[in-house]
Amino acid sequence: MIVQEQNRLETVASGLITEIQGQMKQILAQTAIDLDALGYDYFTGRGFVNASAAVLGHRLSTRFCLCPADLVRLIDKLA
Repeated sequence: MIVQEQNRLETVASGLITEIQGQMKQILAQTAIDLDALGYDYFTGRGFVNASAAVLGHRLSTRFCLCPADLVRLIDKLA
């Protein structure tokens, strides 16, 4: 029973991590500063990463908060 619950929590955590990664990639692409052609191009990709705009100008729009307390609770559930 404990192993099944741990597997379920690992699956949930994996899904959340995948969702967060996708959102982070999208935010970084949307806030990047174009260095060459508008949008994605072969030489500069999406452009220069504008970390301050990504962090300050956008919030991850998910059903959960990415704050340390939530991460600790998730890790405790997996332990």
